[in-house]
Amino acid sequence: MTFHLQTMSKCIEDAHGGSFLEELSIKWSDHNKALQMIRDILMYMDRTFIPSTHKTPVHELGLNLWRDNRADEKHNQNANGFGTFVYQEDFEKPFLEVSADFYRAESQEFIECSDCGDYLKKAERRLNEEIERVSQYLDAKSEAKITNVVEKEMIANHMLRLVHMENSGLVKMLLDDKFEDLGRMYNLFRRVPNGLSTIRDVMTSHIRDTGKQLVTDPEKSKNPVEFVESLLEKRDKYDKIISLAFSNDKTFQNALNSSFEYFINLNPRSPEYISLFVDDKLRKGLKGVKEEDIETILDKVMMLFRYLQEKDVFEKYYKQHLAKRLLSGKTVSDDAERSLIVKLKTECGYQFTSKLEGMFTDMKTSQDTMQGFYAAYGAELGNGPTLVVQVLTTGSWPTQSSITCNLPSEMSALCEKFRSYYLGTHTGRRLSWQTNMGTADLRATFGNGQKYELNVSTYQMCVLMLFNNADYLSYREIEQATEIPPSDLKRCLQSLACVKGKNVLRKEPMSKDIGEDDAFSVNDKFTSKLRKVKIGTVVAQKESEPEKQETRQRVEEDRKPQIEAAIVRIMNPGGYWIIIISSRRSQSNCNLGFWLTLGRLRNGLSPLLSEISWKGIMQTGDCIVIWPEGKKILASNLFFRNKLDFRVLLFLVDPDSPAKIQFYPLVSRIWANGFILAEVHKFDINNGRALTKGQQPYRTQQQCSVYLTQMWPSDGCTFEFFSTKKVYSATPNKIPGHE
Repeated sequence: MTFHLQTMSKCIEDAHGGSFLEELSIKWSDHNKALQMIRDILMYMDRTFIPSTHKTPVHELGLNLWRDNRADEKHNQNANGFGTFVYQEDFEKPFLEVSADFYRAESQEFIECSDCGDYLKKAERRLNEEIERVSQYLDAKSEAKITNVVEKEMIANHMLRLVHMENSGLVKMLLDDKFEDLGRMYNLFRRVPNGLSTIRDVMTSHIRDTGKQLVTDPEKSKNPVEFVESLLEKRDKYDKIISLAFSNDKTFQNALNSSFEYFINLNPRSPEYISLFVDDKLRKGLKGVKEEDIETILDKVMMLFRYLQEKDVFEKYYKQHLAKRLLSGKTVSDDAERSLIVKLKTECGYQFTSKLEGMFTDMKTSQDTMQGFYAAYGAELGNGPTLVVQVLTTGSWPTQSSITCNLPSEMSALCEKFRSYYLGTHTGRRLSWQTNMGTADLRATFGNGQKYELNVSTYQMCVLMLFNNADYLSYREIEQATEIPPSDLKRCLQSLACVKGKNVLRKEPMSKDIGEDDAFSVNDKFTSKLRKVKIGTVVAQKESEPEKQETRQRVEEDRKPQIEAAIVRIMNPGGYWIIIISSRRSQSNCNLGFWLTLGRLRNGLSPLLSEISWKGIMQTGDCIVIWPEGKKILASNLFFRNKLDFRVLLFLVDPDSPAKIQFYPLVSRIWANGFILAEVHKFDINNGRALTKGQQPYRTQQQCSVYLTQMWPSDGCTFEFFSTKKVYSATPNKIPGHE
């Protein structure tokens, strides 16, 4: 039978064209009839012998032989290949064209009569329908092609119109927290080229615009706590959107960070306001709050802190506010205070928090000192006034040289005793009293016999104690007796005489302002529901303009030696200068930079700092402009905010030919948020590549330096340096902004 089938197969193969199928049908019919006849002849064997020996039945054996000796296999292969070609040319291509026309017309109809949310739902439904249709009826390879058609006609061609659609586009979705619609837009737009960048750009623009309105709104700026709370609410809102709708996309997170960094620094008082927010929370806002919730609040504060470009300004204000909390004993939680300092230290390094930690050390040391003082003089002091002295280390505290007021005789004698004790136990030290930072608790009895305990400042104590010996005192008499500075004295008297419910003094004439001709007396009719009355000094919550200028001046003074130390000039045998330039934004809105007056090095020695001219120049964005010998070189992306450390870019300038620049490969590691982005472990002079570990090679010496400045993340990097004797040249024809 096998030989017969092989002969039959040969006959079928010899048939061509349409006769092939006819010949195949005839041969199959003949073979089937022959099988039936053979099966009938061998029926008894099929019923008895085959089952007992587990052999293949006659009919099935004949079918297997036909299959194994098929003549149509080669023809099937040709037919299948031809069928694929027919499918693609005669069906798939026209199908895709017709589908494109259909979806083009339908999308135009949809977009004219639907809002953005409804349109996206229809587009999503059409996309799912096509995927289902392919799985049911078409070749699997057609799925990508038909979905590309739907994506192009219904999404890509209408992206800009959808995101900018009035009253329903992306901005409206963001404002109304439409997480489902935003998620649908994200999932659809990610399927088309530039889809996500379109969403990201519109979102970034919206956040920046609304953020700018927030930080420049005069009403918002009146209350620093509400100002910061608005920032945190805005940040929480977009964090939630990115988490729920945008799949925690890192590029959207980076865009959000960049936007917040942009508009927070538009308000020069942002560092002060964030510090005031912390001050409010650590004074009273965290009472009864769970420890984990406290940590959450502090983490949010640190998030805003990272956005600040002037972190040292924040440090100045924070130190002032922390000092007031510690000295007044008004902090809610020492653990919370220390936790925030640890976070600042982790973020900015030991140097940033060394003075803050020193303040806590002084508080602990002062407690030990007072225990020693009362152990030595307790019996001698008897039942007199109790003195508590905080010995503050100069430099760690935001103390200023102030005129010491005349203390009451009772306190003056006690202070002299402490001075003698302290200087006797600590040689080589000097004490100066900061009476403007002290407080006092007084027991007061008024005309109706009511007794109260008044918590006042040291200046207020000095004023009130005068009325033990006088019924009426003029402003000039009080000023002469206490020698309190006039501005402080007026605020002191205003809080004692003009604050309703705490007016323990009566002023004549009655007014809210203090004049030099005013007279004061004890308010015998003073009453309060509280036995302990705290009388604070009238002072603005935020700094006045003169105080702001004074703080700014102190910050600039602190910066000057750091910036000077960051300029290094080295002479090499070729007569070039290597200039390492490192700075941060010196003022808000980055309007202060510097230039160097370059002159030849004499005898191979570096010039004195006095030879360097510092002048204010305008800057744009994150740039610093340097003019060597009148030629301008613009270096982008020099300023970063994540660390206090200075960032650097290095030029090697030929004084005779300032347009010729060489780069000096000092950077060995590039850090961002504690993670190494790249490590330059070898600089190959032969082929001009800086090889890296774990990152793509920098292409040339010139591109190495430029690429480094461009790859840093928006939240900043920190450098680690190594020295080398070699200098590598590069032509600066592609340096951004080179003239």
